[in-house]
Amino acid sequence: MMVEHRPGGPGPGEPVGALSLRLPARPGALRDLRRAVSSWLAEASWASAAVRADSLLAVTELFTNAIEAGASEVTTMMWRSGSVVRVVVTDDGPEWAPAATPPSIPEATSLRGRGLALTSRLGHLVVDRAQHRTRVTVTLELV
Repeated sequence: MMVEHRPGGPGPGEPVGALSLRLPARPGALRDLRRAVSSWLAEASWASAAVRADSLLAVTELFTNAIEAGASEVTTMMWRSGSVVRVVVTDDGPEWAPAATPPSIPEATSLRGRGLALTSRLGHLVVDRAQHRTRVTVTLELV
């Protein structure tokens, strides 16, 4: 796992205070993801309990989607920008297309398909697909 939290010195093109994670797309990596994100959010004096909970839920759902899409590696970045927090999850899985835009919640009997629908209700969701890469950005308002 590569975890970078550079409050004073971001890398090229990264905002100050960004959290940057690169993890293998495996279910066991969800624990590492949740710990790193929780720690980063706990240090953020600007993040209310609701913002911390919504951010953690969003990043967990998006990471899980990357695993299910067959990715081998997932990069996650989070940062504050004015009155919002941005969560960007990029994976190297095959190109896919969501069933509906905006995503809709599946039937109650369905065991899958709630990740993007749920995340879209937490904030503004943008899905950018390309060959062998999917980038999902969710922007959450600080409340």
